[in-house]
Amino acid sequence: MIKYDYSNMSSSDIEAGFFEVENKQKISLKTKHQVFYFNENLNKKINSDTIVLYYNGAFSTFHDGHSLCIKNAYEEMIKRKIENFIIVISPSHTSYSLYKYKDYDISNKSRYDRIKLKCLESLSNDILDYLCIDLEPMLNYIEDQNFPDLILDFCNSFNIKIGNKHAVICGKDKTWNKLTELTKLNVLFNFVENDSIYNFSSKDEIHKYPKKNKKKLYLRCINEEQYILFCFYFKGKYTTIEPIYLKDEIFIAKKMAIENKIQYTNCKEYADFLNYIPYSRTYINPLENTINLKPILNKNVTSILDSDVYSGGTKIAFENIGVKFYSVYDLQNKTDEYELLDVLDMYDDKLNYPFYDISSKFSISPFDKEDYKVFNQFKKEMKNIKF
Repeated sequence: MIKYDYSNMSSSDIEAGFFEVENKQKISLKTKHQVFYFNENLNKKINSDTIVLYYNGAFSTFHDGHSLCIKNAYEEMIKRKIENFIIVISPSHTSYSLYKYKDYDISNKSRYDRIKLKCLESLSNDILDYLCIDLEPMLNYIEDQNFPDLILDFCNSFNIKIGNKHAVICGKDKTWNKLTELTKLNVLFNFVENDSIYNFSSKDEIHKYPKKNKKKLYLRCINEEQYILFCFYFKGKYTTIEPIYLKDEIFIAKKMAIENKIQYTNCKEYADFLNYIPYSRTYINPLENTINLKPILNKNVTSILDSDVYSGGTKIAFENIGVKFYSVYDLQNKTDEYELLDVLDMYDDKLNYPFYDISSKFSISPFDKEDYKVFNQFKKEMKNIKF
């Protein structure tokens, strides 16, 4: 990552989005940013001459003011008869969103989902054709970064020339004129001039979302050693942690299979007594996936047994194709009170930070910098536990 010298900063510099961080290096091992394109053809159009309109922020509540900024940016480029540009929404690192709204339960996935939904609802296809979401700052940095560093890193990732007239999109809360004084970046326009934006504020919307509260956790594990180690590292995140040992779960599963005449399962731990039919998930990016149920359809399955239901997405997918779905543990209507976590998933490095949103997979609150250190130490010790 190319970095500028931010020494001798004034208060106005800080207002413009500049601050000192302990380590400005990103930790991603990927050479290209993970990006969601509202129109996949946009990825093919990016070249060295592309102009980047970069829109960074916490976006914990992506509202009409944000959509209006994007609309204004698009219309400005069309008015200037510029066609080779890309509008990049850049949700900031979790450390910033946690700092800004520390009392609310805001995960990376919830921010991503809200941004995507609002854009699809409020922006025309003409605008969406130029729009994308850069997931890199949110998922693959150790901490929040300065705005020009983020833009430069994005450009380097796509081999876009840094000397292009890149621009910042912003609302009313930053003195962006400082960008041109401190960096080589150009600010072609900002949107503080549009009075209508003053009617929108994330602070007015945030109260609609759930506040942070500790929940009870059911921990799916194989042995007591795993349970004890997890409690040592994470007991502060839950009111209670209750183990679900696999041998006890399998006893219940066998009984359910007999009573309900179930012959199939999508849970590999039940393969010794039921016909195991795996299904796959296609990851659009680390925060979004689709379920492929073709193997189930090919077997003419009428009912299936899984280990658990939490959000209900898998259950709905099966029931939509006419398969009756059973589960040993069903917390679908208790998510405000309980969490469910499979400690075995944590052995899989592919499912762990930085290449997966931990909070969405493991029902753990969004990570700050210290959480990363704790989690990595926990994984290191857990891999020494044999099962």
